[in-house]
Amino acid sequence: MDAKIELQQDVMSRLKDANTNLKRKLVECCCQQNIELNSVVEVQSESKAGLTVADVALNSDLAFEKIASACFIRQERQFAALTNFGSETVDSRASLSSDTDFRSSQPGFSLKVEGSQPFNSLRRRIKTCVNWVTKDARFRYSWNSLRDEGIVRGKGIKHMNSESDLLAFVNKGFQNQDLLDNNNAGNQRLDDVNNLLLGGQGGGVGLMDSLDDHAGSSNGGGSRSIYVPGQRLMHFDLKGAPPRVSYLKRMMPLAKELGATGVLIEWEDMFPWAGRLAPLAAGNAYSRQDVQEIIDAAVSNGLEVIPLVQTFGHVEFALKHSEFSELREVPESPQALCPSLNTSHDFVHQMIEQVMDMHKNIRYLHIGCDEVFQMGECVRCRSQPRDTLFLQHVTRVAQFVRTRHPGVTPIIWDDMLRHLPPISLEQYRIGELVEPMVWVYAEDVYRFVPSSVWDKYAAVFARVWAASAFKGAFGETLQVPNAKRHLDNNMRWLQVMQTEAPKFSGGFQGIAITGWQRYDHFAVLCELLPSAIPSLAVTLLATSHGYFNQSLRPKLNSALSCGVFVGNSLDNRGSSSSGSFLSLNNDPFLFEQFSRCVFPGHAFFRLLYRLSTVEREVAEAVASIRKDKGWMTDYNVRHNFSSPLRVDELTVDHQRLYHSVTSLVRGAKDALWEIFDAYTVAEWIEQRIYPMVQQLESISRDSISLKTPRVWPRRPFPILNDLHRLGLQFSTDSSPG
Repeated sequence: MDAKIELQQDVMSRLKDANTNLKRKLVECCCQQNIELNSVVEVQSESKAGLTVADVALNSDLAFEKIASACFIRQERQFAALTNFGSETVDSRASLSSDTDFRSSQPGFSLKVEGSQPFNSLRRRIKTCVNWVTKDARFRYSWNSLRDEGIVRGKGIKHMNSESDLLAFVNKGFQNQDLLDNNNAGNQRLDDVNNLLLGGQGGGVGLMDSLDDHAGSSNGGGSRSIYVPGQRLMHFDLKGAPPRVSYLKRMMPLAKELGATGVLIEWEDMFPWAGRLAPLAAGNAYSRQDVQEIIDAAVSNGLEVIPLVQTFGHVEFALKHSEFSELREVPESPQALCPSLNTSHDFVHQMIEQVMDMHKNIRYLHIGCDEVFQMGECVRCRSQPRDTLFLQHVTRVAQFVRTRHPGVTPIIWDDMLRHLPPISLEQYRIGELVEPMVWVYAEDVYRFVPSSVWDKYAAVFARVWAASAFKGAFGETLQVPNAKRHLDNNMRWLQVMQTEAPKFSGGFQGIAITGWQRYDHFAVLCELLPSAIPSLAVTLLATSHGYFNQSLRPKLNSALSCGVFVGNSLDNRGSSSSGSFLSLNNDPFLFEQFSRCVFPGHAFFRLLYRLSTVEREVAEAVASIRKDKGWMTDYNVRHNFSSPLRVDELTVDHQRLYHSVTSLVRGAKDALWEIFDAYTVAEWIEQRIYPMVQQLESISRDSISLKTPRVWPRRPFPILNDLHRLGLQFSTDSSPG
């Protein structure tokens, strides 16, 4: 096929996909999740059995126009609340004069509105709703790809001349086949596309610009340039569950291929601490030779190594031991050390020196300092403000690093700085000592770090880092990361970095894509590294290119050894859709699209797909047996009173489920054995699969016990003795009277 024709077909497919999604989301937005409007709008002739209002609108321009119009009027109060118009909220008296007036009106906007001019503020209403629509990730990425390839261009949304022009464009979209024709109509359509989405030479603000609702987010015209952070760090959180050195050696070239420039390694209790600090090392910690091999593997792949040592909060791995318990800020909790003790600083200095001894010629050392939950509580610290305690401690640690290791710049997590006034930061000259790493793992970065904080940081620090996530951010017990949410987080970070970078004299140093293994030292395991490789690949590729579209498909397939499978997914109607790259809305965990790939740890990734199915079946069975049905509840078991027939009915699938669970135990061991040591494999199985074994075995024991009796007692049963402990006293009269 001619390359030009192939490109045209590809562009057309993506345009149609984006427009279809826009129309569907717009109708759903306006109709408040598919409110049935057939009684208001005469679209029955357009409708087919089982179709929603959105489906009807997608299949008929006339139906779409009528439904959207009706929604804007009928749902104005809910819609105003949804989109928060502020001073531009439409007159609450606006309404249809009658259903008959609507049905007899011509298509378009000739509806009668009481108490206001016809469709007052309609432009604002449509624009706001479409802004909301374009936040949808699938729609946004489709448009990013078109923008990045220079296919869309135009003059800005303000050049739409009328409300009808704007809605007519939303209605008709860009589905006509003349889109790519070399005629005026085709070229004008391309301009219309950008009028709505980008803004441009005329200085207008396009919808792509308005995705960011915060001040300073618009580039003031012209399409956004691609922003790629200079440093892209992959984070290894090793606490309490060390991957085998052989597996980490496989990860280094993969990270490099996906676009990483360095690794941020948090050793915690997996470091081979020595001397007085020897108790900090776990029984399965790495040896010095292991650490050196891991560092060498990173360096040989062109990856900069940045070690991370917690020096204030999150020192549970050290303060849990009796040898260091006197350093605690709160005697009952090992979360944070007391900054007022000289012995605390001696302890921190020893940790830093041992880590630095293993990491030669590094440029950065991350000293943690996030989430210092317990501060200013001991008798030594109570007299000092918390802000002072924090800044004094960070200053002392950072000065020690810079004095002992000239040329090494300390990095700290930023969260403890966000509320501090600029005068305090300037007083301690903190901007000359450390570089902050601003971490937000949610999609809305500005919600957690608003523009005012960025302005404050820019006044204090010359350079700044960002931190996103590819796993370990959306639930302490998750097994597989939600790749859609993580990609959204990283894409939003690129927008924020592009917007905020000019405020800093040195800009952004880069971004660390974190992958937490536990939420803290005491927490159970969250997503293991092999379960997150697809999420890592998607987020690293996106941050390394500044966009994510199907032009990256060959790189993704190659890196994860996917062959021709990824990207050939089916759309909602079961047909192949070349316009959709990754079906993140339908498959946010990427199970279906990456199950045939052979990346490092792929067997475990596939096993998790099976596990999710078995977990659901077991949960439903246990709920049915123990709660929903009335023959094997705790009450039945306590009194050993039930119907053997019913017990057999309830446990008919028990053996099948038990076999499925026990086979998962064996499969998990096999899949994880080449990745983790025996302790980590056993811990994960105990946390994830063993509880199901216990539940099913308990049901089995109870079923045997309940089916044993051949005669049963008459009621009433003896009153449970433990109820007396709750203060309940009962009369034992035998008569209900």
